[in-house]
Amino acid sequence: MKRSRLGSLAIASSAVVAAAMAVPAMAATTSGEVPTYQEFKASTFQDVDRQYIVNGDEPVSDNH
Repeated sequence: MKRSRLGSLAIASSAVVAAAMAVPAMAATTSGEVPTYQEFKASTFQDVDRQYIVNGDEPVSDNH
């Protein structure tokens, strides 16, 4: 089945609009109270080398 350029453009445009509308909706459902720095630091895992582990697997040292 062949599609016309106009039809393909309409489908692509619809997909872009749907994706753009989904992003704020997803953010609204996952957002909540933003923790303070102290709350974030207290809830962040520290390994035996006293490095913080963020994003599941990224070590960050406490050196300023």
